[in-house]
Amino acid sequence: MKRKTGIDIRKLVLFATAWLVSCLFAGTVEAQFPAFKGQFTLQHKTRWGQAVLSAGDYRLSIMTTMSPAMVAVYDKKTGKQVATEVFQTRDKSTSGQTALLLDTVGTQQVIHSFRVAELGVVFISDPALARGRSSEEARKTQVAPVVPVVLAKK
Repeated sequence: MKRKTGIDIRKLVLFATAWLVSCLFAGTVEAQFPAFKGQFTLQHKTRWGQAVLSAGDYRLSIMTTMSPAMVAVYDKKTGKQVATEVFQTRDKSTSGQTALLLDTVGTQQVIHSFRVAELGVVFISDPALARGRSSEEARKTQVAPVVPVVLAKK
C-alpha cells in the first residue's frame, strides 16, 4: 500500500511541475507575441488612466487579454514606453472600428475605453465615463469622440 501511495505522489509532483512549466512558458509566449499591435495619433493632450499623453503619434501593444488585460503605450518617435494601462473591465464588441473612445471632463480629453474589433472586445479604463454622459452633452465637446487605431505593420 505504501508503494502505491509513493507512486501517486511522484505522479502528482511530475504533473504539477509540467503544469507549472507550461503556464510559465505560455506567459512568456504571450509577452513576446502581443495579441494586438496598433498605432494612433492624438490631436490634443489626453489622459488615459493615470498617464497624460501629449498630442502626437503613439503605438500600442496588448500584452495580455486575460483579466486583467494590459496595454503598453509607446511614443512612436522615441520608442520609449510612456504608459501601461491595466483593464479590469471589458465587454464584448460586435460592431465598430478599432478605436480609442473619448470624452471630455471639464477641459481635459479622457480615453475611457479601447475597442479592438479584431479581438471582438472593448477594454474599459473608466467605467463611469464609458456609461456616463448623454450623447447631447458629448456632442457639445470640440473633441472627436473616437480616435482610430490602425493595425501596426509587422
